[in-house]
Amino acid sequence: MLETDRTFDRLLDRRNTGSVKWDKQGVDRLPFGIADMDFETLPQMRCALADRIKDGTFGYTFETDSFFDSVIGWFKTRHGLELCREDILPVAGTLESLSLILDTFFAAGDAIVLCPPVYHPFRTTLERFDITAALTPLIRAQGCYFMDFAGIEAALENGAKAVILCSPHNPVGRVWTREELCRLTDLCLRHGALLLSDEIHCDIVYGSAKKKQCSALTAHPDAARCTIVMTAASKTFNIPGLKCSLVFVKDPALREKLAFTVKKFHNEVNIAGLVATEAAYRNGAAWVDSLTDYLWGNIRFVKSFLADRLPSVDVTETEATYLMWLDFSAYGLEQEKLMELMSEEARVTVGSGTVSGENGKGFIRLNVGTPRSVLEQGLASICRTFAPYERKKKQD
Repeated sequence: MLETDRTFDRLLDRRNTGSVKWDKQGVDRLPFGIADMDFETLPQMRCALADRIKDGTFGYTFETDSFFDSVIGWFKTRHGLELCREDILPVAGTLESLSLILDTFFAAGDAIVLCPPVYHPFRTTLERFDITAALTPLIRAQGCYFMDFAGIEAALENGAKAVILCSPHNPVGRVWTREELCRLTDLCLRHGALLLSDEIHCDIVYGSAKKKQCSALTAHPDAARCTIVMTAASKTFNIPGLKCSLVFVKDPALREKLAFTVKKFHNEVNIAGLVATEAAYRNGAAWVDSLTDYLWGNIRFVKSFLADRLPSVDVTETEATYLMWLDFSAYGLEQEKLMELMSEEARVTVGSGTVSGENGKGFIRLNVGTPRSVLEQGLASICRTFAPYERKKKQD
């Protein structure tokens, strides 16, 4: 058995820990919904946290040079992104980052482009600021998704003041090419719009997609003039509960305005988040490589399992994230019925496609960030539940 398998095949008992995934969404069901992994995280990070607790003091804390150096080193080495300390604004979370950005640069009645199916809290966050989501759906072709550049340009020409980019994309697992990002940046620059890039899944990329991946801040020579990147160690190392995210802003004028808002709302990062993030970025490279190897194995396992038992399910090509986008529409079920079967018969929780947008009808989002034995158990139950629909589809 590979060391990777020994590390990530180990099942943690997360019930009765206040886990949203297991105790709230997964009561009496196997949970594959919320984007939260079930693996023990980086040992060096746990040790760093334990050492900090031994100090016995938890007073006011600031981000040290060592913290900033760890962030700069990670993104230069792993992503070719050159940062300096001034470019980095630590914030409690990615949605908090988006809220601060909205408060800084936009007003009620403004419009911002969203490209569904997409991470649904983007839209609900816009709604809370009375900002209109200018919906420009992704185009699906041959099991893959593409940006509708004509639609995005039309929305910008119609007055939209920004584009929210999910890169890599949640839930469709797409890694955008440099050419695509450059084209999108051109549109934003031409129309005086901001490009708000959520890159929180940037470390979880597979195979040949790694070669084409780049940050929205590096895709275009003038990207810094309009681009704000939101990211964190939270998805990579499964530490969202420690509340530490990062905003990268290279343009001094944009950064000054956003930094003022961060201070206005006292959106400081907590001690544990700072310690964990620094330890992760200093010590986590090999662990992340092993993690992505294991997750890639899980993705291939799902594809093979479904191809054998439910071949009518269309599996979207997953280039990144530990989330799979599966199309059950061949069975002709209403979304409510599809989700009822998942929950009440298969006894699993999965993400409903329509949560991510109307063009998610017939889809589910499946989280594969779990030991393969748990994944196999859940898939077997799903396949038993939908076997009659598969047989009917073949007969028809």
